[in-house]
This record gives sequence, C-alpha cells and structure tokens, in this order.
Amino acid sequence: MSVTRISYNKNSHGSPSFLRRQILSAFQHDQRLRKRQWLAWQKLLRRYGDQTQPMFQRDVAKLKRELEKMDRRNTKFAKSVIRVHGWPSRSLVGKRCATAFFLLVQHADHDLVFQKKCLGILKKAARIGEAQWRHFALLYDRVLIHERKKQLYGTQFQTLPDGTTNPFPIARPKFLNSRRRSLGMNSFKEECRHMRARNCM
Repeated sequence: MSVTRISYNKNSHGSPSFLRRQILSAFQHDQRLRKRQWLAWQKLLRRYGDQTQPMFQRDVAKLKRELEKMDRRNTKFAKSVIRVHGWPSRSLVGKRCATAFFLLVQHADHDLVFQKKCLGILKKAARIGEAQWRHFALLYDRVLIHERKKQLYGTQFQTLPDGTTNPFPIARPKFLNSRRRSLGMNSFKEECRHMRARNCM
C-alpha cells in the first residue's frame, strides 16, 4: 500500500476535491459531537456532583455509546480511504484535510489493530514530507497507552477525578525532550503550557 500514490478510484471516493469534502464532513461531525458531549458531561457533573454516582455513570455510558457509534462509522470510512489512496497526503488533500483525516484515525480507539497498521503507513508518509511527524508521535503514544505501556513522546493526557489533567506515564522521561526534538516537536514543558492555555490542566 503506497503512501506516494495519488491516483484515485472514481468509483470509490471520486476526485481529490470530493475526497477532501468527504473527509472534512466526517471530521466536522466528529468535532460537533465531541463538543456537544463535553458540554453534556459538564452538565452531568454539575447535576450529580460526583462521578461515582450510579446515575452519573449511567448517563455517561449513554454518551460513550453514541460516540463509539460515530467512531466506528468514521473508522470504516478511513479504512476505505486508505485502501484506495494509502495515507491521504498533503499533496493530495492539503494540510488541513490531512490533519482532519489523522484525527479520525486517532479516534479509532476501538480498533487498535487498525491504528497500529496506520502507524507504519503514516511513518512512511512523514518520511517523504507528506504527513506530520507530530501526528506519528500522537498516534504512537495513543497505541502504547491502549496497550497499557508507557508513552514515548508525552502527547497523551488523562483527566483525573478532581478535574486536573496529567500526562500518562512516560518511559525514560530523562530522554523525553530528545525524542521529541528528533521529530521536530517542541519541549514537553511547552506542551504542558499549551495544555494549560486550553484549560485542560
């Protein structure tokens, strides 16, 4: 499956411009639902005041089922895109759309096998300048976390019951910044500052 192939199958996703519209449509729906669910989660927290309350957990489970349904649909779409085009490159769909597609894959947590397969394809695309190394780091860490391993690049954070956000455990933290620099990323301190600016920490 070549990441450099930019030809397309008109019977599958149409022209590159049509493919871009498909990807952006799926991404926009993804973001709208996640924003709506975040607001709903905050409302539930204010209503129940305690995440351990059975009623809170019941209502949150409903939100998670709705989100998983969308993620499964988007994953099916992402697989079909990769099957035809390989990783949708910057030169094929543009930087914005390539980022949107990456986030659809990043949210395919229910399909770890697919995410791991995408790592290899994404890495090849990054090597030829058709994808971002930061995206590779984000997906690599996400796969590690779901395998209950320590992350390498310090990109994955978790929200604790008290509302604070901390990074998941990091392997060999002494070498964290050197690993990040090797992919052209900023320092971990700057990453945390960015998270605080987004009111996530």
